[in-house]
Amino acid sequence: MYSCMLVECEGGVFKKVIKEFEKLEGVKEAFTCTGRFDIVVLLELKDLKSVGELVLKAHDILGVKRVETLVEVPGE
Repeated sequence: MYSCMLVECEGGVFKKVIKEFEKLEGVKEAFTCTGRFDIVVLLELKDLKSVGELVLKAHDILGVKRVETLVEVPGE
């Protein structure tokens, strides 16, 4: 299952936040972006429960203010 997390950070900590995301199992890539969010985190996990567990871990990362998660809707 693919998903994407959009992360808003406190000022000046995005590099540290990216390094913390890269340590988490299921994170394929994390990079900075422009717009309302500061970081995009691409995920590949086995199921929706695993996505939820990773989202909870994301909120524990120092410097993370807000997370929005986009989840794949499997097609036919």
